[in-house]
Amino acid sequence: MTTFARQIADVFLSWMLLACLSGCSTTTRQPPPEPPAEGPGRIGTLRTIGDHVFRNQRRAGDGERVYEGDTVSTGEASSAIIELDGGGFVQLAENTDPEFKFKVVSDGRRRCVYLYIKFGRVWVDSDVVCFETPDGGGIINSVVNIEVAPGSTIVTVFEGTVLITSPQEQALGAGEQVLMARGGIESARRLSSRELDAVAQWRDQIPDQRWCCSRNGKVFFGTEADCRRAGGELYRDQREAEERCRVEGWCCSRDGKVFFGTEADCRRAGGELYRDQREAEERCRVEGWCCSRDGKVFFGMEADCRRASGELYRDQREAEARCRKFQSEEPDGWCCSSSREVFPGTPESCAQKRATFYKTESQARQACEAREGEGYCCNSKGRVFFTTEKQCASEGGKLYKTQKDAANDRNCQK
Repeated sequence: MTTFARQIADVFLSWMLLACLSGCSTTTRQPPPEPPAEGPGRIGTLRTIGDHVFRNQRRAGDGERVYEGDTVSTGEASSAIIELDGGGFVQLAENTDPEFKFKVVSDGRRRCVYLYIKFGRVWVDSDVVCFETPDGGGIINSVVNIEVAPGSTIVTVFEGTVLITSPQEQALGAGEQVLMARGGIESARRLSSRELDAVAQWRDQIPDQRWCCSRNGKVFFGTEADCRRAGGELYRDQREAEERCRVEGWCCSRDGKVFFGTEADCRRAGGELYRDQREAEERCRVEGWCCSRDGKVFFGMEADCRRASGELYRDQREAEARCRKFQSEEPDGWCCSSSREVFPGTPESCAQKRATFYKTESQARQACEAREGEGYCCNSKGRVFFTTEKQCASEGGKLYKTQKDAANDRNCQK
């Protein structure tokens, strides 16, 4: 039994002891079993990107099973993703560790996929993964990037937590990075969002294969062409694709049709999703004259008017009068919407648009100011929407601070 394996077993035993002290029965428990020898247990499914992905020193095919004790390695301009049977995935950069191995450590209740990384870069997105490098090791319960070079290992936490168990114990949280070298921890610090993006940049340079949420609600790994044929949308992250495919409801589409589907289906139809069928039908059925935020009057559905940040009226003259008033008078106040848009309005009109009312424009703009990593995205399909930098990148878009800047992007100019 290796020193690292003993450390892992000790950590699991400590967790069990703490749980027992906090309220379990006094029934005698057996000590956790030692890590099993390499056996036939299945770890997950291998996804290949590029021509130089190997399993057990042989060229691997997409969809092969990975078993306990297998080695996975990558060559030039290639990457490998192992979809773990227990949930989550592990991704290898190019030219990564020919001795990348999987083992299983168990305390009788939990399984820990064990990775030995000799050289290269690995991205881990899983609840329980144990890792070891020539410089140290630990337990991952999060999204982590591990970079191993001769004489050093850098561990960067993007989400969740990591417990470094060797060369000395240290807990890390989201946004933190540790450098292990020369038999110890040389530094530990918190990174800025720009530094985190730089660490993860290698994943953006991989040939464009991502996770697709297809029209029929299935999630699969493939190219943009595969996803387009399936009527789906691509996402960099598997969990995000699964979440998008899982959210369902009744959609009022841009052309006034109501159908049941996922959030992704509704977004592709230019509509809005509702939990209740009657509400979707009512929203799609209501028509009238709209006074839009930019002072234009047009006839359309309530959903159209809401997308134009306007107010709907039954009578054309009333809509025109309201628009003239907006243009000639100071507004009662200003609204800040959930999509960080600022527009004039009343407390009632703000509430109708699910926005917050403010007395002054400066207050509304201050409340609507985009947080770090947020803004308006012009995606590859020419659509402008408020989102995070990560989501914008996953849709092949560019993020801007203001809606006007995004709309002026060449891809989004109508």
